[in-house]
Formats: sequence, C-alpha cells, structure tokens
Amino acid sequence: MLQDLYEQIIKPLVENFGCRCERVDEQEFNGSIRDRILRNIREARFIIADVTEARPNCYYELGVAHALEKEVIHLANSAQDIHFDVKDFNFIIYADRFDLERKLRRRIRATILKENRE
Repeated sequence: MLQDLYEQIIKPLVENFGCRCERVDEQEFNGSIRDRILRNIREARFIIADVTEARPNCYYELGVAHALEKEVIHLANSAQDIHFDVKDFNFIIYADRFDLERKLRRRIRATILKENRE
C-alpha cells in the first residue's frame, strides 16, 4: 500500500510542483546506504515522511531531518500510527488515497510558498 501511494500520489504531486522526488532505493550509487540517506536528507528542499506501519528506519530518518531543521511534511494513515515523541507535529491524517492527494497537494503548496517567502 505505501509503495503504491508513493508511486501514484506522492511522487507525481511533488514533481508537479517542479521538485524532484526520490527515495534512496531509486538511486544508483556505490557506498553506504546510510551515508546516501543522510546526504539526501541534508540536500532536500523538504521531506515527506509517512509513519504508517511505524517502520524504525522511518523514525531514524525523521529524527535526522528534525535535527537538521528540515521542513517535514508528516503523514499517517491513522493517528494510532504516530508515536508519542512526534505527536506534537502537524500530521496529515489521511483516510484513503483521494484524501491523501487532496491534503498533500495543499500542504506541499503551503510548504513551497513559505519557503519562497523566507
């Protein structure tokens, strides 16, 4: 499900705003995966993090993004997926793919507009 949402909703939306959207498993490189992920986070204009299914690597990468003070768009399919230590962030809670698309489009637009004002 998350793979489909990424390929059919998240990536096309981000690219429609003129940004590149890419996960580390889409990149060709030699060397450390961790180093590549950290570099990608450092260089990202903004991060989209879906904590649905509570994968530990997602929380690790989310923590790095927060430590680097990156703009993060937080997503979850249910509020129950959100761990206590990040519940204070403004998550997009989505019911289905249509709900995600509508809400994420608005949030990306607001994130890019905020960035352009700064």
